[in-house]
Amino acid sequence: MDEHIPLRLAVGDLVVYGFHGVALIAASEGDAESVVLEFASGLRVTLPSARARESLRSLADESDLARVEETLGAGESASEAQWTKRFRATREKLIAGQLTGVAEVVRDGAHREHRRALRSGPMPSAAERELYLRARRLLAEEVGAVRGIDLPTADDWITAQIDAAIEAQANEPPSIASQRRRRQTDG
Repeated sequence: MDEHIPLRLAVGDLVVYGFHGVALIAASEGDAESVVLEFASGLRVTLPSARARESLRSLADESDLARVEETLGAGESASEAQWTKRFRATREKLIAGQLTGVAEVVRDGAHREHRRALRSGPMPSAAERELYLRARRLLAEEVGAVRGIDLPTADDWITAQIDAAIEAQANEPPSIASQRRRRQTDG
């Protein structure tokens, strides 16, 4: 997505509002001094136009989703050992609302969930898990909006990308797996 293209705030356009997700610009009020956003949940938010231009971004396109696919298919990133620092970094990515950052949160959260299922490695805190689930919903909403598919189908696509990465890691020769783990802990 080209960050230099000015954001359109036309009624009927879909935009993304960081921590809240995909929204429809439902109305423009007061000679375009403010815009009204409507979310699938029914939430309606009115923002001054200046704030909207700072806080909103355009919906992703297929080239953005190709980068998301690459991000989801990568191994888990090195993360902070202390869960409170991980939580803060994760929350900042969600608030920023950039698609690749949200995909990183989903990828890393899915890897932690996988370890949780295997009962190996550090377990995510309840707060981290909540952020992971929120990020996953936000990502699925955007994938669904871009591709014109429903939320369960979009989530299935996310799962397929992550499962392929987890399976690839499980089938790595021990020497490569050892090198990857060292890179993660060396940060």
